[in-house]
Amino acid sequence: MVAVTLPQPARLIAFYFDDLNSRQANVMQARDAADRFLSASIEPTDKVAIFSSDKMLTDFTSDKTKIHEALSQLNGSAHTVQAVRQCPDLSEFQARDILDNSDPQSNAWQLAGAEIKQCSGSNTDPKAPLDGRQIGTIKEMARRIISEAEVRTRLNLQQFEQVTKYVSQLTGERTIVLVSPGFLTGDEQPQVDRIIDHALRTHVVINALDPKGLTVMMRELDASRTTTMTPNERANSAAYSLDASQQFRSADVLAEFTQGTGGQFIHNNNDLMAGFAVLAGHPDHYTLAFVPRELKFDGKFHELKVTLVSKLKGYTVNARRGYFAAKATQDMTDAPLTASSSGTTSDGASGASTRSENSQAARSTTPAVPPLSVAQAGLGIQGPQMDDRVRDALLGSTDVTDLPVGVDLKSNVAAGGGTAVSLLIHLQTQTLPFRKDGDRSLDTVTFAAAVFDANNKVGAVKQRLAKLNLTADQLADLVANGLEVTFSFPLDSGAHRIRAVVMESEGHKIGALSQSIDLP
Repeated sequence: MVAVTLPQPARLIAFYFDDLNSRQANVMQARDAADRFLSASIEPTDKVAIFSSDKMLTDFTSDKTKIHEALSQLNGSAHTVQAVRQCPDLSEFQARDILDNSDPQSNAWQLAGAEIKQCSGSNTDPKAPLDGRQIGTIKEMARRIISEAEVRTRLNLQQFEQVTKYVSQLTGERTIVLVSPGFLTGDEQPQVDRIIDHALRTHVVINALDPKGLTVMMRELDASRTTTMTPNERANSAAYSLDASQQFRSADVLAEFTQGTGGQFIHNNNDLMAGFAVLAGHPDHYTLAFVPRELKFDGKFHELKVTLVSKLKGYTVNARRGYFAAKATQDMTDAPLTASSSGTTSDGASGASTRSENSQAARSTTPAVPPLSVAQAGLGIQGPQMDDRVRDALLGSTDVTDLPVGVDLKSNVAAGGGTAVSLLIHLQTQTLPFRKDGDRSLDTVTFAAAVFDANNKVGAVKQRLAKLNLTADQLADLVANGLEVTFSFPLDSGAHRIRAVVMESEGHKIGALSQSIDLP
């Protein structure tokens, strides 16, 4: 027997440094630890990208010099949390509690009241009530702190969502390492859920590392803070409780990202380099796939639980908490398609052509939309009304055979020079689950194609939609001949992979194939 070594999929690791919510000292510590780890441990087949909260510092590369130069650009953001003394010294959690709770005996008010008395030199008697000016000052400061925190959270999640979408387009074993102390999500929780949902659908794992290391819960021992201590023991006890709540609640979002996508969360550990080794190293692991049967396309979350049959020392399970079923949608049209009962269509200069012009078996009336392009600034396929299932299938790499789909590639000299590649997609229509409406047979078929370069980056995407409304004779003709769509792509010389996807809307069946072409 001859041993065969199977090629390993490419490993893509994106490091996202949350420099909006991290103190500058923590950003620097995490940056240096990541630099040491990557310079010593990155393999030639690994590709690393570096992102901050406002930009890409380097695209995916194996060049250690480029990675080092990108990391050296991390110096904090203009919106970074600063360790500036304020009085009272309100955390975001405390500020929210102050505005939500007017009880003067609450921990939030007790601490704020004791601090504002101490730093203003007024009566420090813990039993003395706050005057109107002090109450107004505390509330105004609380509103400012929450407003600033909401801006940071919104900016941070918007950028992180774009990074997740960008990584999800690529082929290989894809991991994002989120370096962040955490933050309160507030009204932005739906966006957190959306990011997890997209990562789940596209098989991207999110790991997280808290750069603060071991957490100091006593303000007087935290060198990063300049805090006014009070003689009020009740207030000092409240400070510990509020800081602990801020810490635990801020970490919730990191736990959500990691647990929701099957990743790991490293925190309360000062050895940041070891943490990066765990999250971005080469551990021995197994990947299990699960395909649900009789799935209802209801858009609902379906929980999964993965456990070892017997406990084994040294083994751990990191599994996604579940998956979202896709939601059935209507009218996914991006460009017009007119199909005859003989079923031949094209995206040529006229927008759509048919083999039989007098047949009206299928028609879409929406205006034409130019092919979708994916620029680095966009960081994702942004097709209007493109169904998530079609997008996910386009970004996949394995064949899907729920629908019998065939493809044919041809290259020709384009007008004005260059090469035009023609992609013909043929769908055998015998298995389409038509819905009956009187004597008519109804279904909607979406055809989509995407071009990937040698680095598996998306170049152009096209989509056409056919609404089938067939008489008995037209149905027999379509079943006999099938349905064909032709897309044309102008391409440069070099290696390309073209991905074709077909989906019908009644049974939500999908067919997907990839073809490679090398142009001189």
